[in-house]
Amino acid sequence: MSLLVDLYATRRVLTDSVAYILQPTLEEAYTLLKEGLSKKRFIIAAGLCRVEYSGRAASKLEWGERVLLIKQDNSLLLHRAKGFEAVNWQPPGSIFTVKLEGDCLTIRSYRREHQETLNIVFKAFTLLAHLHLADEAEFEMHLNEEEMYEAIASNPDLLEPGFRILSHQRRLNAGVADFTGYDSQGRYTVIEVKRKAVDTRAVKQAYKYLLEFKEKGAAVRGIIAAPSISVEAMKLAAALGLEFKKIDLSKCRVAYRKSRKGSLLEQSGV
Repeated sequence: MSLLVDLYATRRVLTDSVAYILQPTLEEAYTLLKEGLSKKRFIIAAGLCRVEYSGRAASKLEWGERVLLIKQDNSLLLHRAKGFEAVNWQPPGSIFTVKLEGDCLTIRSYRREHQETLNIVFKAFTLLAHLHLADEAEFEMHLNEEEMYEAIASNPDLLEPGFRILSHQRRLNAGVADFTGYDSQGRYTVIEVKRKAVDTRAVKQAYKYLLEFKEKGAAVRGIIAAPSISVEAMKLAAALGLEFKKIDLSKCRVAYRKSRKGSLLEQSGV
């Protein structure tokens, strides 16, 4: 009984840094939502809702208990009870309005650029909170090789300015060449990409690809691209006629995020 009393006593907390209400009425929710949006706070809402989206596509989700997140950059995610992906989402810069009408409260997210509208209609709330999160840390994502390939494919200048990719993961007798293409001077080039420091074994593998093209009479450059290379590997590469190109992992991460963001935007709101 004392636990229930304590919960009821702390049902409503309103401070400068955090505000929350357990099982708020629609009127309380309306006031708290308007305040959180005006202050650009991180908003967490859980309750019974239905959803309608219209824009580049259309979707509808009938009544169910879900969690809504509105972030400080005005991005939005709506989650169901299972699964890690949001069932609906909107990117940063969305415009929000809140409307209380009858026995429902509607949160409307609008993107002017793409004429997209997401309406989330709540019939009841289990929890509503808004708070300010301080987080300026730099996110460092360690890419695996497949993600590096995707970053380079989306921005071949990561290899060298003006490079044009002809093929990715081309099968050869000696193995699989990561990339082939033409440099800015029109020279045919075969490239081996490594996520970690290049050792002599990686240089020998790249040389096999280069040699296979040369044995066919092709004029070809051979490049091994990676964040770094050992002294022994650099000497061997030079002796075998291979060039080393340093890959900037931070630029790869940026390119990868942009490529994924472009892919996700195609699914926005669906």
